[in-house]
Parts: sequence; C-alpha cells; structure tokens
Amino acid sequence: MTQKKLKMPNRLKSFKRVDDQTADSMKHSWRRDREVSSTRWRRQGIAFLLEVSELDADEVLSGKRPGDLLNLCAGLSNLCWPADAGEKEKASELAQLFRKPGALAKLIGELQRLFAHIADGKEFDFDLVDGSGFIFKAGALKAGHRPFMYLSSPDTKEGLVQAVVHGALILLDEEGAMVQRCRRCPNIFLANRENQEYCSRKCVNAANFERYKKNLGPKASQQARRRNEGMSSRSPRKAGPA
Repeated sequence: MTQKKLKMPNRLKSFKRVDDQTADSMKHSWRRDREVSSTRWRRQGIAFLLEVSELDADEVLSGKRPGDLLNLCAGLSNLCWPADAGEKEKASELAQLFRKPGALAKLIGELQRLFAHIADGKEFDFDLVDGSGFIFKAGALKAGHRPFMYLSSPDTKEGLVQAVVHGALILLDEEGAMVQRCRRCPNIFLANRENQEYCSRKCVNAANFERYKKNLGPKASQQARRRNEGMSSRSPRKAGPA
C-alpha cells in the first residue's frame, strides 16, 4: 500500500502558532476560536484523524521520513490536548509512547474501526482503560469556560489510544453524520453536503458512465464502443503536395 504523506490541516497549524503564549492565553484563544468557528474546527480535526487512520504504522516508525512522526504527534497534541501548556513536551511524550511495540498500529486500527462503524451506521463501543476517570471542573462551568469536563487517561499506550478516540468522539458529536462511505469504492470520507454519495470526482464520473451504459442497454453500448474504437483507429488524412 502506498503511504500518504501526513499533512496537518490548517486549524492544527494555527494551534502551533501560539507556542509562545502563556497557558492561560492558550486556553482563552482556543475557547474563543472554537466558539467562533466550531464547525470548521471539528471538520478539520476529523479530516486529520481520517488521514491518520489511513497511515501505515511500520512506514511512519521506519524513520524514512522523520517528519511524519513529528507531524503526527504535534497534530494529536494540538487536537486532543489543545488547552495544555508545553506542546513540544507533550508531542515528545506521544512520540515515546508510539515507539512502544504495537501502540501506533493499535491507534490506527481503532480509528479505522470507529470511522467504519460511523460510515456504516453501526454502534461503536469502547471499553475504558483501567486507571481512567472523569474530571468535572465546576469552577470552569460557573465561569462559562469550556471544556469543563475531561476524561483522564493513564500515561500508557492504551491510555493514549483512549485519549485520541475520546477526542475523535467529541469532534464527531455534531459532524459525525457527514462521515460517509463512497458508493463506488470502499473509501471513507468526510462529505461536504448531506447528500454527497461519492468521495471524489473520479468516482462521480465513473458512476455516471456506468448509469449511461445501463440506460443505453448492452447491445447499443457495444455498438457505441465499436464506433468509438473505429474512430480512434483511423489515421488522419495527409495533405497532398502544394
């Protein structure tokens, strides 16, 4: 399988631009941006996680393109822990966890399972890791700050997978219905509109051509193909001498 180059969406890049701000400023900036552009933030986060779900774990960890692992860790850090200070430290911690045997492959597998269940309209279940717990910050709630409730996950590879899956579920709360499976190929994609059935223009054109052949009928379709082949095989007429 050809590995896709991992790219961070624009929203995740904008999170990286606030590295020099204090933790309090980061929290307020994150909250304000989410309130102003929540849908865009969610869609770009989902698109990033869909890209992660298509990665090959062995290729990412092989070191052939070191930037892939760095981008992956930075993107997940900004996406799942956006209000935390010490982004570089968090990304470094994630990289260490991903280097543990099977950690990245497990994350990719769980994201694939999550998106497949959503695209096919099936129920998704996920057992919480031992040592997990919910934290409810009543002070933040009364002050009108969000988020005010967190899922605390242990600092293990299982806890890492759980934290990312929980972050994905938050993003999918409002935009999950737009995760679709293409009607022509097995690709899972994030639709731009509710009635979008195909993942790309290539699949749209192929589906339209198949409908055209079906409506035309097998006999007429064969005749049309022969005519097209005959026209394409004719050599162009050469001009005579002047």
